[in-house]
Amino acid sequence: MKARIAELEREHNDRAWLAWHTAALPRSKKFPALKKLMIRERHTQTAEQMLAVAKQWTAALGGEFKGKPN
Repeated sequence: MKARIAELEREHNDRAWLAWHTAALPRSKKFPALKKLMIRERHTQTAEQMLAVAKQWTAALGGEFKGKPN
């Protein structure tokens, strides 16, 4: 029960943060760079990395990968 309450509070805080920034950012004179708002830098995945993740999910969920073998 406590975990669910904590989850709901976290979701509420996330939505409040988003609403506040959605309202505040357009009012700023100089718009901050996206990098300054991000906690960590985004990295793009290669096609091979995406396929590896898909295979891992398939295996974790008990599925079978049907495709070209690597």
